[in-house]
Amino acid sequence: MAEKTELWLPPSLKRNRPPSKIKRLAQITYTFTGFPGKSLWDILQLLGVLAIPVVVVLASSLFSNAQNLTNLQVSEQQHQTDIQIASDQQRETALQTYLDTMSSLLLNNKLLQSGPSDAVREVARIQTLTTLLRLDPVRKAILIKFLYEAKLIGNATISPTQPLTNKILTFPAIISLNDAELTNMNLGGTNLTGIDLTSADLTGATLASATLTGATLTYATLYNADLDYAILDYATLTGAKLSGTNLTYAKLSDANLTGAILFFANLYGANLYDANLYGANLYGANLYGANLSGANLSGANLYSANLSGANLTGANLRKAIMPNGAIHP
Repeated sequence: MAEKTELWLPPSLKRNRPPSKIKRLAQITYTFTGFPGKSLWDILQLLGVLAIPVVVVLASSLFSNAQNLTNLQVSEQQHQTDIQIASDQQRETALQTYLDTMSSLLLNNKLLQSGPSDAVREVARIQTLTTLLRLDPVRKAILIKFLYEAKLIGNATISPTQPLTNKILTFPAIISLNDAELTNMNLGGTNLTGIDLTSADLTGATLASATLTGATLTYATLYNADLDYAILDYATLTGAKLSGTNLTYAKLSDANLTGAILFFANLYGANLYDANLYGANLYGANLYGANLSGANLSGANLYSANLSGANLTGANLRKAIMPNGAIHP
Protein backbone atom coordinates (compact mmCIF):
# COMPACT_ATOMS: atom_id res chain seq x y z
CA MET A 1 0.00 0.00 0.00
CA ALA A 2 1.50 3.25 -1.04
CA GLU A 3 2.34 5.73 1.54
CA LYS A 4 0.06 8.79 1.77
CA THR A 5 2.02 11.80 0.72
CA GLU A 6 1.23 15.00 2.62
CA LEU A 7 1.84 18.35 0.97
CA TRP A 8 4.34 20.26 2.95
CA LEU A 9 3.34 23.79 3.94
CA PRO A 10 5.21 26.36 5.90
CA PRO A 11 4.20 26.43 9.57
CA SER A 12 2.87 30.00 9.23
CA LEU A 13 0.28 28.89 6.64
CA LYS A 14 -0.83 25.88 8.60
CA ARG A 15 -2.25 28.01 11.35
CA ASN A 16 -5.89 28.99 11.09
CA ARG A 17 -6.16 32.74 10.57
CA PRO A 18 -8.47 34.38 13.09
CA PRO A 19 -11.63 35.79 11.56
CA SER A 20 -11.69 39.50 10.86
CA LYS A 21 -13.13 41.89 13.44
CA ILE A 22 -16.21 42.66 11.30
CA LYS A 23 -16.83 38.95 10.68
CA ARG A 24 -16.46 38.14 14.37
CA LEU A 25 -18.95 40.90 15.25
CA ALA A 26 -21.38 39.60 12.65
CA GLN A 27 -21.16 36.12 14.19
CA ILE A 28 -21.85 37.26 17.73
CA THR A 29 -25.41 36.61 18.84
CA TYR A 30 -27.40 39.10 20.86
CA THR A 31 -30.10 37.82 23.19
CA PHE A 32 -31.37 41.25 24.29
CA THR A 33 -32.85 41.92 20.85
CA GLY A 34 -35.55 39.31 21.30
CA PHE A 35 -34.00 37.17 18.55
CA PRO A 36 -31.87 34.64 20.45
CA GLY A 37 -29.40 32.77 18.34
CA LYS A 38 -29.40 35.43 15.64
CA SER A 39 -26.21 37.19 14.72
CA LEU A 40 -25.89 40.97 14.17
CA TRP A 41 -25.66 40.34 10.47
CA ASP A 42 -28.96 38.44 10.53
CA ILE A 43 -30.60 41.25 12.47
CA LEU A 44 -29.30 43.91 10.05
CA GLN A 45 -30.63 41.95 7.11
CA LEU A 46 -34.01 41.67 8.81
CA LEU A 47 -34.08 45.38 9.56
CA GLY A 48 -33.24 46.16 5.96
CA VAL A 49 -36.17 44.09 4.76
CA LEU A 50 -38.49 45.75 7.29
CA ALA A 51 -37.26 49.24 6.30
CA ILE A 52 -38.36 48.90 2.68
CA PRO A 53 -42.11 49.37 3.28
CA VAL A 54 -41.37 52.19 5.75
CA VAL A 55 -39.36 54.05 3.10
CA VAL A 56 -42.10 53.46 0.54
CA VAL A 57 -44.73 54.84 2.94
CA LEU A 58 -42.58 57.91 3.74
CA ALA A 59 -41.90 58.58 0.07
CA SER A 60 -45.59 58.25 -0.74
CA SER A 61 -46.46 60.61 2.10
CA LEU A 62 -43.92 63.20 0.94
CA PHE A 63 -45.17 63.00 -2.63
CA SER A 64 -48.76 63.29 -1.46
CA ASN A 65 -47.92 66.36 0.66
CA ALA A 66 -46.08 67.99 -2.26
CA GLN A 67 -49.03 67.26 -4.54
CA ASN A 68 -51.47 68.71 -2.00
CA LEU A 69 -49.34 71.86 -1.68
CA THR A 70 -49.26 72.29 -5.45
CA ASN A 71 -53.02 71.80 -5.66
CA LEU A 72 -53.48 74.33 -2.85
CA GLN A 73 -51.34 76.92 -4.66
CA VAL A 74 -53.22 76.37 -7.92
CA SER A 75 -56.52 76.64 -6.05
CA GLU A 76 -55.41 79.90 -4.38
CA GLN A 77 -54.32 81.38 -7.71
CA GLN A 78 -57.65 80.42 -9.24
CA HIS A 79 -59.43 81.94 -6.25
CA GLN A 80 -57.56 85.23 -6.67
CA THR A 81 -58.30 85.22 -10.40
CA ASP A 82 -61.99 84.65 -9.69
CA ILE A 83 -61.96 87.55 -7.21
CA GLN A 84 -60.33 89.84 -9.78
CA ILE A 85 -62.83 88.84 -12.45
CA ALA A 86 -65.74 89.38 -10.06
CA SER A 87 -64.36 92.77 -8.97
CA ASP A 88 -63.86 93.82 -12.57
CA GLN A 89 -67.41 92.83 -13.41
CA GLN A 90 -68.71 94.81 -10.42
CA ARG A 91 -66.77 97.90 -11.51
CA GLU A 92 -68.06 97.56 -15.06
CA THR A 93 -71.62 97.20 -13.78
CA ALA A 94 -71.17 100.24 -11.52
CA LEU A 95 -69.95 102.35 -14.46
CA GLN A 96 -72.73 101.22 -16.78
CA THR A 97 -75.37 101.84 -14.11
CA TYR A 98 -73.96 105.32 -13.54
CA LEU A 99 -73.95 106.19 -17.24
CA ASP A 100 -77.55 105.01 -17.55
CA THR A 101 -78.59 107.05 -14.50
CA MET A 102 -76.86 110.21 -15.74
CA SER A 103 -78.35 109.80 -19.21
CA SER A 104 -81.78 109.63 -17.60
CA LEU A 105 -81.10 112.75 -15.53
CA LEU A 106 -79.98 114.60 -18.65
CA LEU A 107 -82.91 113.54 -20.83
CA ASN A 108 -85.76 113.23 -18.36
CA ASN A 109 -84.82 115.60 -15.55
CA LYS A 110 -83.26 118.42 -17.56
CA LEU A 111 -79.97 118.31 -15.62
CA LEU A 112 -78.23 120.73 -18.00
CA GLN A 113 -80.96 123.30 -17.55
CA SER A 114 -81.15 122.92 -13.77
CA GLY A 115 -80.36 125.70 -11.31
CA PRO A 116 -77.71 125.62 -8.56
CA SER A 117 -80.27 124.78 -5.87
CA ASP A 118 -82.23 122.16 -7.82
CA ALA A 119 -82.34 118.68 -6.25
CA VAL A 120 -81.35 116.99 -9.50
CA ARG A 121 -77.87 118.52 -9.25
CA GLU A 122 -77.34 117.16 -5.76
CA VAL A 123 -78.52 113.72 -6.84
CA ALA A 124 -76.08 113.81 -9.77
CA ARG A 125 -73.22 114.90 -7.52
CA ILE A 126 -73.83 112.15 -4.95
CA GLN A 127 -74.10 109.54 -7.70
CA THR A 128 -70.85 110.77 -9.21
CA LEU A 129 -68.78 110.83 -6.03
CA THR A 130 -69.99 107.44 -4.78
CA THR A 131 -69.42 105.79 -8.16
CA LEU A 132 -65.88 107.18 -8.44
CA LEU A 133 -65.01 105.43 -5.17
CA ARG A 134 -65.96 102.08 -6.70
CA LEU A 135 -64.06 102.42 -9.97
CA ASP A 136 -60.52 101.63 -11.03
CA PRO A 137 -58.33 104.35 -12.65
CA VAL A 138 -59.26 103.33 -16.21
CA ARG A 139 -63.01 103.59 -15.61
CA LYS A 140 -62.58 106.80 -13.62
CA ALA A 141 -61.10 108.35 -16.75
CA ILE A 142 -64.08 107.15 -18.81
CA LEU A 143 -66.48 108.72 -16.30
CA ILE A 144 -64.63 112.05 -16.29
CA LYS A 145 -64.54 112.16 -20.09
CA PHE A 146 -68.29 111.51 -20.17
CA LEU A 147 -68.99 114.35 -17.73
CA TYR A 148 -66.67 116.69 -19.58
CA GLU A 149 -68.19 116.00 -22.98
CA ALA A 150 -71.65 116.49 -21.46
CA LYS A 151 -70.49 119.89 -20.12
CA LEU A 152 -71.36 118.82 -16.57
CA ILE A 153 -68.00 119.48 -14.90
CA GLY A 154 -67.01 122.67 -16.66
CA ASN A 155 -65.92 123.20 -20.19
CA ALA A 156 -64.58 125.99 -22.35
CA THR A 157 -63.95 127.06 -25.88
CA ILE A 158 -61.24 129.33 -27.20
CA SER A 159 -62.40 132.31 -29.20
CA PRO A 160 -59.77 133.51 -31.69
CA THR A 161 -61.64 136.79 -32.23
CA GLN A 162 -61.50 137.92 -28.59
CA PRO A 163 -58.61 139.80 -26.95
CA LEU A 164 -55.95 137.64 -25.29
CA THR A 165 -57.43 137.94 -21.79
CA ASN A 166 -60.96 137.07 -22.96
CA LYS A 167 -60.23 134.22 -25.35
CA ILE A 168 -61.48 131.52 -22.98
CA LEU A 169 -65.25 131.18 -22.87
CA THR A 170 -65.93 129.01 -19.81
CA PHE A 171 -69.04 126.96 -19.06
CA PRO A 172 -69.54 126.65 -15.28
CA ALA A 173 -69.62 123.23 -13.65
CA ILE A 174 -73.05 121.74 -13.01
CA ILE A 175 -71.68 118.83 -10.99
CA SER A 176 -69.11 119.82 -8.38
CA LEU A 177 -66.15 117.49 -8.00
CA ASN A 178 -65.07 118.89 -4.64
CA ASP A 179 -63.17 116.14 -2.81
CA ALA A 180 -63.63 113.71 -5.70
CA GLU A 181 -61.27 110.71 -5.59
CA LEU A 182 -59.41 110.64 -8.92
CA THR A 183 -56.09 109.12 -7.83
CA ASN A 184 -53.90 107.40 -10.44
CA MET A 185 -56.37 108.29 -13.20
CA ASN A 186 -54.92 108.46 -16.70
CA LEU A 187 -56.13 111.33 -18.87
CA GLY A 188 -52.90 111.85 -20.75
CA GLY A 189 -53.31 113.69 -24.04
CA THR A 190 -56.98 114.47 -23.35
CA ASN A 191 -58.56 117.85 -24.15
CA LEU A 192 -59.95 119.15 -20.84
CA THR A 193 -60.04 122.86 -21.62
CA GLY A 194 -61.83 124.78 -18.87
CA ILE A 195 -62.53 121.72 -16.72
CA ASP A 196 -63.35 122.35 -13.05
CA LEU A 197 -61.52 119.95 -10.73
CA THR A 198 -61.65 122.11 -7.62
CA SER A 199 -60.39 120.26 -4.52
CA ALA A 200 -60.22 116.95 -6.41
CA ASP A 201 -57.62 114.38 -5.34
CA LEU A 202 -55.44 113.68 -8.39
CA THR A 203 -52.52 112.10 -6.55
CA GLY A 204 -50.44 110.05 -8.97
CA ALA A 205 -52.67 110.96 -11.90
CA THR A 206 -51.32 111.03 -15.44
CA LEU A 207 -52.15 114.23 -17.32
CA ALA A 208 -49.11 114.30 -19.56
CA SER A 209 -49.70 116.35 -22.73
CA ALA A 210 -53.28 117.01 -21.61
CA THR A 211 -54.87 120.33 -22.57
CA LEU A 212 -56.03 122.07 -19.40
CA THR A 213 -56.17 125.62 -20.70
CA GLY A 214 -58.27 127.73 -18.35
CA ALA A 215 -58.90 124.75 -16.05
CA THR A 216 -59.81 125.28 -12.41
CA LEU A 217 -57.66 123.21 -10.05
CA THR A 218 -58.05 125.36 -6.96
CA TYR A 219 -56.86 123.44 -3.87
CA ALA A 220 -56.57 120.28 -5.95
CA THR A 221 -54.13 117.61 -4.76
CA LEU A 222 -51.64 116.63 -7.46
CA TYR A 223 -48.88 114.98 -5.45
CA ASN A 224 -46.51 113.06 -7.74
CA ALA A 225 -48.83 113.60 -10.70
CA ASP A 226 -47.43 113.59 -14.24
CA LEU A 227 -48.12 116.86 -16.09
CA ASP A 228 -45.22 116.52 -18.48
CA TYR A 229 -45.83 118.83 -21.49
CA ALA A 230 -49.33 119.63 -20.19
CA ILE A 231 -50.95 122.88 -21.33
CA LEU A 232 -52.13 124.88 -18.30
CA ASP A 233 -52.16 128.39 -19.73
CA TYR A 234 -54.62 130.64 -17.81
CA ALA A 235 -55.35 127.76 -15.41
CA THR A 236 -56.25 128.48 -11.79
CA LEU A 237 -54.10 126.50 -9.36
CA THR A 238 -54.55 128.63 -6.26
CA GLY A 239 -53.48 126.67 -3.20
CA ALA A 240 -52.95 123.53 -5.28
CA LYS A 241 -50.71 120.81 -3.82
CA LEU A 242 -48.07 120.00 -6.42
CA SER A 243 -45.25 118.52 -4.35
CA GLY A 244 -43.16 116.11 -6.39
CA THR A 245 -45.27 116.81 -9.47
CA ASN A 246 -43.67 116.47 -12.88
CA LEU A 247 -44.28 119.69 -14.85
CA THR A 248 -41.40 119.30 -17.28
CA TYR A 249 -41.91 121.64 -20.25
CA ALA A 250 -45.45 122.37 -19.05
CA LYS A 251 -47.08 125.54 -20.34
CA LEU A 252 -48.25 127.73 -17.45
CA SER A 253 -48.27 131.20 -18.94
CA ASP A 254 -50.70 133.52 -17.12
CA ALA A 255 -51.56 130.67 -14.74
CA ASN A 256 -52.56 131.55 -11.19
CA LEU A 257 -50.41 129.59 -8.71
CA THR A 258 -50.94 131.87 -5.72
CA GLY A 259 -50.05 129.98 -2.54
CA ALA A 260 -49.44 126.75 -4.42
CA ILE A 261 -47.23 124.12 -2.77
CA LEU A 262 -44.50 122.98 -5.15
CA PHE A 263 -41.98 121.22 -2.89
CA PHE A 264 -39.40 119.51 -5.13
CA ALA A 265 -41.67 119.89 -8.15
CA ASN A 266 -39.95 119.41 -11.50
CA LEU A 267 -40.49 122.53 -13.63
CA TYR A 268 -37.55 121.88 -15.93
CA GLY A 269 -38.01 124.03 -19.05
CA ALA A 270 -41.55 125.02 -18.02
CA ASN A 271 -43.07 128.18 -19.46
CA LEU A 272 -44.31 130.38 -16.57
CA TYR A 273 -44.47 133.62 -18.52
CA ASP A 274 -46.52 136.19 -16.56
CA ALA A 275 -47.63 133.45 -14.13
CA ASN A 276 -48.74 134.49 -10.66
CA LEU A 277 -46.67 132.64 -8.05
CA TYR A 278 -47.33 135.04 -5.19
CA GLY A 279 -46.56 133.30 -1.89
CA ALA A 280 -45.98 129.97 -3.64
CA ASN A 281 -43.70 127.47 -1.92
CA LEU A 282 -41.07 126.28 -4.40
CA TYR A 283 -38.67 124.77 -1.85
CA GLY A 284 -36.23 122.49 -3.65
CA ALA A 285 -38.08 122.86 -6.96
CA ASN A 286 -36.25 122.32 -10.23
CA LEU A 287 -36.67 125.43 -12.39
CA TYR A 288 -33.69 124.77 -14.62
CA GLY A 289 -34.19 126.62 -17.91
CA ALA A 290 -37.71 127.71 -16.95
CA ASN A 291 -39.20 130.86 -18.43
CA LEU A 292 -40.21 133.08 -15.50
CA SER A 293 -40.13 136.36 -17.37
CA GLY A 294 -42.79 138.71 -16.04
CA ALA A 295 -43.80 136.21 -13.37
CA ASN A 296 -44.93 137.39 -9.96
CA LEU A 297 -42.74 135.64 -7.37
CA SER A 298 -43.35 138.14 -4.61
CA GLY A 299 -43.16 136.41 -1.22
CA ALA A 300 -42.42 133.06 -2.86
CA ASN A 301 -40.13 130.52 -1.19
CA LEU A 302 -37.32 129.57 -3.58
CA TYR A 303 -34.97 128.16 -0.96
CA SER A 304 -32.80 125.36 -2.44
CA ALA A 305 -34.58 125.74 -5.77
CA ASN A 306 -32.57 125.28 -8.96
CA LEU A 307 -32.76 128.46 -11.03
CA SER A 308 -29.88 127.65 -13.35
CA GLY A 309 -30.58 128.97 -16.83
CA ALA A 310 -33.99 130.32 -15.78
CA ASN A 311 -35.24 133.49 -17.45
CA LEU A 312 -36.21 135.98 -14.72
CA THR A 313 -36.49 139.04 -16.95
CA GLY A 314 -39.04 141.41 -15.45
CA ALA A 315 -39.99 138.94 -12.71
CA ASN A 316 -41.21 140.36 -9.39
CA LEU A 317 -39.01 138.89 -6.62
CA ARG A 318 -39.95 141.30 -3.86
CA LYS A 319 -39.59 139.64 -0.44
CA ALA A 320 -38.96 136.28 -2.09
CA ILE A 321 -36.70 133.80 -0.31
CA MET A 322 -33.89 133.11 -2.73
CA PRO A 323 -32.15 129.72 -3.24
CA ASN A 324 -29.34 130.67 -0.84
CA GLY A 325 -31.80 131.67 1.89
CA ALA A 326 -31.42 135.42 1.41
CA ILE A 327 -34.59 137.50 1.23
CA HIS A 328 -34.84 139.59 -1.90
CA PRO A 329 -35.42 143.31 -1.17
